[in-house]
Amino acid sequence: MKKIVRFNIIIFVIASVNLLVPEVLAKENAGNPAIKIQMEQHDADIKGDLRSIIQNIVSSKEEQTGLLIDQDVFIQEILKLLVEGACKNGIGAWNKVINDPIRFETVMNSEAVLDKETCLVWERHPDEVEQIPIFDVLIPVPLAFHCANLVKGGRKGWRPPTVEELTSLIDLSQTLPALPQNNPFIDIQSQPYLTSSSNPLSENGLGGIFGTETGDFTVSMADGNLGSTLDETDSFPLAWCVRGGTR
Repeated sequence: MKKIVRFNIIIFVIASVNLLVPEVLAKENAGNPAIKIQMEQHDADIKGDLRSIIQNIVSSKEEQTGLLIDQDVFIQEILKLLVEGACKNGIGAWNKVINDPIRFETVMNSEAVLDKETCLVWERHPDEVEQIPIFDVLIPVPLAFHCANLVKGGRKGWRPPTVEELTSLIDLSQTLPALPQNNPFIDIQSQPYLTSSSNPLSENGLGGIFGTETGDFTVSMADGNLGSTLDETDSFPLAWCVRGGTR
């Protein structure tokens, strides 16, 4: 029965020199064809270099310890650290798709989830929007107020997501809810969720009860389809606050 040995050594050097720095350069030189070609070649070279580095590290450590090392587990550890390093350095991975269990990580006392594909932090179990009575009718407080007043993991600093941010969680191969399989979120309803993005197709009017005068985009977690706060006449859309990123 082979034992698994996990190592974090050397990964920081690999990440910062071979991956994170080129990622910054690509971001700063977006749209430059020459830079794009160089970066594609650089990516190919990195993959080859990483294979060699991994093989050398595994062979060396097996000789030193006398233990067998699961190379697949070792690679998963490297990938996890690289993605974490990118988020810590403010480098979002919006240009990449992570179809892997390492995409999501519970953080902040397990009350939030870090999405390493976008480097955004989401409520793990979204709270219901508070309602206030107006003329004997319960009306939800504005989404911006709800998120700004939210405390999760002992921290404030939450905000409403944009439509782009909320739809980034959608997995179109899934329904009810349309989220990636084996995600760590809790009690996500297959209903519309609010965003802070104005829907240009909405008309002025009822949107005001949700904190907007024009109607905002909603995102259905049933199938990922877009809607508007003006379309939700039977029930109030739900809230799912986010932390980090930019509005």
